[in-house]
Parts: sequence; C-alpha cells; structure tokens
Amino acid sequence: MIASGKLKVAITLSDKSVFQHQGTVTFVDQSLQYNTGTLLLRASVPNPEHILLPGQFVRVKPLGITRDSAVLVPQRAVQQGLAGTFVYLLGANNTATPRDVSATSWDNGRWLIEDGLKSGDQVIVDGTLKVGPGRPVTPSPYDPAKDSTLKPSGDTTAKVKVGR
Repeated sequence: MIASGKLKVAITLSDKSVFQHQGTVTFVDQSLQYNTGTLLLRASVPNPEHILLPGQFVRVKPLGITRDSAVLVPQRAVQQGLAGTFVYLLGANNTATPRDVSATSWDNGRWLIEDGLKSGDQVIVDGTLKVGPGRPVTPSPYDPAKDSTLKPSGDTTAKVKVGR
C-alpha cells in the first residue's frame, strides 16, 4: 500500500498540540518485530522552526493515501474465478452481471477495488453464491451501518521518539 503513493503523517506534540507541518513516510522495514508487534517506519517532516528536537517523544498518526477512483466493497461481495477477481453488479432488468475488478488489499472487512468499478455501480453484496451471470435477482438496499461483518476502525496513532 505504501509503495503506490506517499503515506502522509501528522504529528501531535506532548502538550497535545498538532505540529503545523505534515510529513511523508520515506522508509518501511521489511520485517515485523514479533516480540513487540511493531514495524519500523521513518518519516521526513519539515521542521523549519526547530520545534522537533532529537529524543523528543511525539505521536505520529498515518493520514492515509488518496487513491482516485478507488472503491471499498464488503469482502463477501468479491469473488474469485478462473479469470481472476470479479464482483456481480445489478444489471438491466434486475439481472446479475459479472465485472472483473482489481482488488488490491483489504482492511476492516472491506476490499479496496482500484480498477473495474465506477461511481453509481450497484454491487451485489449478499446472496452471491446463488447468483450467476444473467440470472434474475431481487435487489434490496445495502446499509453498511447495519453490517455486523465490518470491523470499526481502531486508533492508528503510534508513540515514537524523534531521531537524529
């Protein structure tokens, strides 16, 4: 995920004030530290006022990467076939239409679809095992707020020490 864009980070100082400059991740270690469950990252942050000092503890929060035209769909809506990854869309006359997609990563019960879907596409989420190309379906609205399979996002803030 980090390789395809610049992961931005925000810094919160020990007095709970937000540092005015954002940084970007410049290094990600290849291995997870199993004894602590941590991953080593390095971020470059502009510091023209010299507010950040070596040895100072701060909180670093990943802000994420913006991906244009990317869509999140529930994990159970994405299917695997001989030709690759696909979803079923609600087609003309309430029939199922398969669509090839590029599902790159998933988190909190959702797949990130980077290619193959556009705004307004109606993805069939439930009942996909009974669906086939061209088969009639009975659509009903999907409400992500009532979906118990989606996990709530957790706190992604990390405590770090500013290095030299």
